[in-house]
Amino acid sequence: MALISFLSLLIFVLAKKGYSVIKTKDGWKFGPRKKDEVMNNTEVNVHMQCEHFDDYKNTLFNLAKLSYKLAVLEMKIDLVDSQLDYAVKKGSEMIGTMRTVYLSILADKRESKDDITRAKCFVLYESLLEDIIQSKIFMILKMFFRKKSLDDMSEAEFRIGKEDNTRSIMQKITEIIDKKYIYDDEISRVELFEANQSKKYEIIGEFYDIFDQARIFAIEHKEKIVEINSKIEKLLTGGKVHNEISDIRSIK
Repeated sequence: MALISFLSLLIFVLAKKGYSVIKTKDGWKFGPRKKDEVMNNTEVNVHMQCEHFDDYKNTLFNLAKLSYKLAVLEMKIDLVDSQLDYAVKKGSEMIGTMRTVYLSILADKRESKDDITRAKCFVLYESLLEDIIQSKIFMILKMFFRKKSLDDMSEAEFRIGKEDNTRSIMQKITEIIDKKYIYDDEISRVELFEANQSKKYEIIGEFYDIFDQARIFAIEHKEKIVEINSKIEKLLTGGKVHNEISDIRSIK
C-alpha cells in the first residue's frame, strides 16, 4: 500500500511538472523528448525537451528520497531500537545494584571473602536477575514502546502511565524471584527481599528514567517526521529545499 501511494505521488508530480508517463514494451519511461524521438508502440510525446528538465529530475529524486525516509520513520523501527537500547543499558545498572546487595549479605555470612562471586548461590541468583531484567522485563518494555505514542501523551497522562507501569514491573520482578529463587541455603528469600528494599527507590528511579528517556526519543522522532513532511510540502508546492541530499543524510 505504501509503495502504491508513493508511485501515485510520483505520477502526480510528473503530471504537475509537465511530464507524461508512458508504458512501452521495454518498460515504463518518462520525461520530455525531442520531436523526432518516437518510442515503439506509443504516440509521439507532446512535451518537447525542456530547459528545466534537470530541475524536474532533481525534484523527483529529492521527493523519492524524502518519501522513503518518511516511510522508514513512520514504521518506528529506529525509535523503538533507541528506546530499548537505553532500557538495556539501565537494566544492566539495575542488575549491578542487586548483585551488590546479594554479595554484601553473602560476605557478612562467610568468614572467607575470597571468590564469593564464584559461589553457586550467587551465580544462580545473577543468572536469574539477567533472565528477569534482560529478557522478561525487556519484552514488557518492548511491547509498551511499540503500542504507545509517548509523544502524544499529556504530562499528566505520561506521569500516571510511567508510575503505573513501573509499579507493575516491580511487582512482576518480585513475583518471578519468589517463584524461581530456590537456592536459599545461605540467604533466604525473606532475607534477600528485606535487603533489596534498601534499593527499592533506586530501582524505581531507574525505571522512571527509562520511560522519561523513551518519551524524549519519541518527541525527537516526531520532530523529524514533521521536518520531512515540511520539505515534501515545499517540493510539491514549488518551494526550494536547499542542500536536500545532505539534509536527508543528516536525519537519522
